[in-house]
Amino acid sequence: IIDSAAWVAFSRRGKALNLSHSMGSVRFDASDETRRQIERDARTERFDPNLFSERDSALARIRALPSKRRARVRHDPTYSSSDFVRRISFDADGPIMDVDFSHFTFNHSRDVDDFYDYIEERIIESDRKWFFLVNMEGCQILPAAWVRYAHRGKELNKAASLGSVRYAPGSETEDDIRLRAESQGFEPNIRNTRGEALERIAEMKAELLAEIG
Repeated sequence: IIDSAAWVAFSRRGKALNLSHSMGSVRFDASDETRRQIERDARTERFDPNLFSERDSALARIRALPSKRRARVRHDPTYSSSDFVRRISFDADGPIMDVDFSHFTFNHSRDVDDFYDYIEERIIESDRKWFFLVNMEGCQILPAAWVRYAHRGKELNKAASLGSVRYAPGSETEDDIRLRAESQGFEPNIRNTRGEALERIAEMKAELLAEIG
């Protein structure tokens, strides 16, 4: 059973996952309520719900689906390192790393890896951890980039962040960040303005200093 409060998130995340990584989806043994909701969505968004009452029929349907397997996609780079240079800056007194994703589009995993590789290189050069202040205004993270973006961001935060605050995301990007934060158990720390984000970092810094004693 998928509670009504969770349905929008379930539907949105499922659609993004299917668009980016699925060769076809088959569902079985759904509750009556869930089945009706999936069928309604299928009519609205024009996809085959592939709903079956039991597992064997679902497996038979998978075997009948045409293969969409293809050679591993190797994306050509969209950007060069010169596109990233002005987007990363450091305030040693903060200590804050300012990351400017404003009006930047992550089209696919290659864009994510190229940008995050550059960020990691700069952090390694600094030889310290930072609070991350991330400008998300006008940033677009397309479905083909989301999984890699979430993974690289999570790993970078674990390795080098004292805390991260994001500000000015568009509504769709904010919704995606909040959904992932909820499912992965982290605080999204989203603020409307840079000033509000800096205030949150000041709070986090004070909390950290209090813990250290």
